[in-house]
Amino acid sequence: MALVAAVLAAGCTDDGAHGDDAEPQPLPLRTPILPATPPSYDPVLPAHVQASIGPGVDNTPVDNPITDAGALLGRVLFHDRLLSANQTTSCASCHRLDAGVADDVAASSGFDGGLTARASMPAVEVRFYARGRMFWDERAATLEEQVLLPIQNEVEMGLTVPELVARVAGAAYYAPLFDAASGSRGDRRRHRDGAGPVRAIDQRVVEPLG
Repeated sequence: MALVAAVLAAGCTDDGAHGDDAEPQPLPLRTPILPATPPSYDPVLPAHVQASIGPGVDNTPVDNPITDAGALLGRVLFHDRLLSANQTTSCASCHRLDAGVADDVAASSGFDGGLTARASMPAVEVRFYARGRMFWDERAATLEEQVLLPIQNEVEMGLTVPELVARVAGAAYYAPLFDAASGSRGDRRRHRDGAGPVRAIDQRVVEPLG
């Protein structure tokens, strides 16, 4: 749910089949290569960008402000193919940086080669999207409501929330990322219902354009 320029070399590549009839094959998953200190995800926006934002428009959840650690965690989740049923597709597969953080086809390819009903919406600067509702049909009232829907969609990523939580919990590289984002190991327990990945991806999407 925000980006371009420097994308971390998170070893989770975002390859996805587009218009290929061959059955998608998962690539080997790799541990992300992360900086020792998270980069700043809250830069001062250029004057012309600030001028284009309507007064009071900010879709960042009040109780989930952007932090560098939270946005870094969200960025790893956004690019991680572990979050799809057969580990071939990430959020970034259909929200491609080289296509304006969207897709360049009329219907995107899901994890098993099926086509989505619509093309992916651009996920650029949705923090300042004045209408506030997500998806082309605006069926999601908030960013946080939107995040889990593509992951659970039977065509797009095909993963249930319990499967999502189990996979994230089983990947060793997420523990320190969640610890840094939540502030303590104890707080991470509340992520078992999927709220943690949701709120982290949330920060990935609302972070300002790099």
